[in-house]
Amino acid sequence: MAPISTTIPLLSFTPVWASLLGWLVFDEVPTAVDGVGILLIVLGAIGLHTGFQSSGFRQLQSKGALYMLGVTILWSASLPIDKLALLHSSSSLHALLTMGGSAIGLLLFVRFTKDTTVQSQVLRKKIWMLFLTSGLYAVAMGLQFWALSLIQVGTIESVKRGVGMAMALLSGLFLFRE
Repeated sequence: MAPISTTIPLLSFTPVWASLLGWLVFDEVPTAVDGVGILLIVLGAIGLHTGFQSSGFRQLQSKGALYMLGVTILWSASLPIDKLALLHSSSSLHALLTMGGSAIGLLLFVRFTKDTTVQSQVLRKKIWMLFLTSGLYAVAMGLQFWALSLIQVGTIESVKRGVGMAMALLSGLFLFRE
């Protein structure tokens, strides 16, 4: 629906919503620097989709962009939910339930999908990719749970999205020639 190089960077809105949720749920008040970051995210998204031209606002209203903004709202809730869960259980139990549910869902998808998508074909032929992905996911979750005990949810989300945006831009350039 939209080019990856302009759609994925909209995920930079995730830390904005996560910061607001962190403020509302955990009283993690954004600093002045956080406020400047939020302003830069909003201006960057507008610039990316409009080239700072008033006629370009139609691009930001495309289905792909609007769907991605919806994704950011949903994703922004994941860290505060994790932090709440960690207040009521051990990180080991939370990781087991989170990763176990994800693994079961992925395995069911791969096993029962009739779709011949590239993803399901690759996972069927190269099961090692599933195990590698699961291992990387486990490390990422462990680091994220540890970081949640030290840092505000908005800050964690900002680092995650900053790295993700840079990789999306590079992927768009090198893989899709965007």
